[in-house]
Amino acid sequence: MSPISIPGKVTLAKEPYYWTPSSIATELWLDGSDSSTITEISGAISQWDDKSGNARHAAQSNATFRPVVDAATFNSLSSVYFGVAPEFFDISTFGSGTYSWFFALVKATYITSLVGTSNSNTYIPIATLGSNNTNILRLNNVNDPSGAYQIYGGELSQSVANRGDAYTELNRANGNICGYINIPVVTSTIRLGYAQTGYFLGGYMGEVIVLNGTPSSDTIQKVQGYLAHKWGLTANLPNDHPYKNIAPLP
Repeated sequence: MSPISIPGKVTLAKEPYYWTPSSIATELWLDGSDSSTITEISGAISQWDDKSGNARHAAQSNATFRPVVDAATFNSLSSVYFGVAPEFFDISTFGSGTYSWFFALVKATYITSLVGTSNSNTYIPIATLGSNNTNILRLNNVNDPSGAYQIYGGELSQSVANRGDAYTELNRANGNICGYINIPVVTSTIRLGYAQTGYFLGGYMGEVIVLNGTPSSDTIQKVQGYLAHKWGLTANLPNDHPYKNIAPLP
């Protein structure tokens, strides 16, 4: 946008208005940098409010399992920190269908991999509560949801034969992702940050955005660009990504 010039006065450059998820319909939107959405009890987070308008708040009633707010580690923004012990949220009222999940994540330096230690026993930090805590994003080669695929590090598309492939992608990005995951979801509570005993997120979660169905390529790229520029993850976008060097505009 051209600067505003007034004769005899200082020339003013108008700041651009960048695209945000408020421009689209979201099923869930958790933003760690928005302190108004976070409720703390004794220094730990009891609820992380959903900004989508659907009231799918991320809650933890047990003080033992509550993450905390980190003020500046993730690109100098406040984020939600999941520590060395299992800490997680439950999110209810998701219906059956396909949902597209976008994350801004940075793993903690003391975690050797994002959520596990081997190619055959690794889990992405999101699971459904159900029969035997059935994991819907289990990163091994059994019980994969039909038609599931993943996009990490900014790629527009990447077919995944099994969850070991996704593990490789996590490590390739050093666990720091502005990633996209498209999966069919059963009607159940979603557990965010913890898959099962021994497999949980260690690190910083800046933002979670969930859309219904499979978005257009343009929408995928806009969300990735928004997250990458906001959370300092542009290095993970491929060189030919349209928002590698500039955040998306409306």
